[in-house]
Amino acid sequence: MSELKHIVDREGWTQAHAAKVMGMAQPDVSRLLRGQFANYSIERIMRFLRAAGCEVEIVVRPKGKRAQIIRLGDREAA
Repeated sequence: MSELKHIVDREGWTQAHAAKVMGMAQPDVSRLLRGQFANYSIERIMRFLRAAGCEVEIVVRPKGKRAQIIRLGDREAA
């Protein structure tokens, strides 16, 4: 969740504001910023990151091979 911390710091958000932007409770933001995300599904974490303005990519590749990128979520037309 280092990207989430980077966004919060860069934007100068308080945890309360980040919670409002991402549609979650402030204690959840605090937990995520401390790296405690085991109780959150990948779908929920992806939703939080998209709400914070991130494009989420999942990279799947065999060891030592070139990555295949899977893009999830809505993308704006170029």
